[in-house]
Amino acid sequence: MNSFTTPNTIRVRNGALMSALGFSMFLIASSTYAGTVTCTGALAPPTYNINGILSTGPVSDGPVTGSISACPALVVTASGSQGGDGSHGVLASAVYYFAVSGTSGTTVTVLVDGYLATAASAANLGFGFQEAQADATLDVQSRLGHFIATSESVASPGQTKSNSWSGTLRVPVLVDDINSVTLDASLYLLSVSGGSAYADPHIYIDPATPNASAFSLLMSPGVGNALASTAAPEPSTWSLTLSCVAAGLVAGRRMRRSRASQ
Repeated sequence: MNSFTTPNTIRVRNGALMSALGFSMFLIASSTYAGTVTCTGALAPPTYNINGILSTGPVSDGPVTGSISACPALVVTASGSQGGDGSHGVLASAVYYFAVSGTSGTTVTVLVDGYLATAASAANLGFGFQEAQADATLDVQSRLGHFIATSESVASPGQTKSNSWSGTLRVPVLVDDINSVTLDASLYLLSVSGGSAYADPHIYIDPATPNASAFSLLMSPGVGNALASTAAPEPSTWSLTLSCVAAGLVAGRRMRRSRASQ
């Protein structure tokens, strides 16, 4: 892969777009996932890593699991829930490459539709400390710019939080240059908590590009370029699960106290 730096970085966080120049605006979430599935390519192969293990998973740390689906849709997920003391976490990451072929020296705008979703829920037991944090990131880098979208959910005891980002990153690229995409999904749970993180992108050449049909999109081999048919669990799922777990733990603790006092 070519080595380069990108001085212009644009960050998108839960729907708000912030440039390196310091101004901000809201990005309209209107994704269109039209396109074809791409599972072959001439670029460097992708790298899939879960908790330091080169794998698509599933890889687990206790009740928390990370996984990567490569084709027909590249989706990175982390999810889980736990009903006892201790802490567990997982980080799933996928890195792959794309290029536009056509008239050399031309600058083309590539559109990256993305959907990021995070959910976190922590029980309120009245003892101990519970917390959950979920993060999802879409990071696209070309020689002409660096574009990052993120979603984060952090839940303290008794809270259920969720966030999502759905929108389009406009990425200028040079024809025949190599560009990278990094997807991360992470989840960290402390004591009685649960959550999920989900990242799903789709890349295509801007249809408004003059003579757009003359350009082709190349992808790393084995990388799917389609919208997934499933999404992350709803926040209400984690909230309901943990409420049941919490009720059981509280009842169990009360029973043990009652026996101890007899």
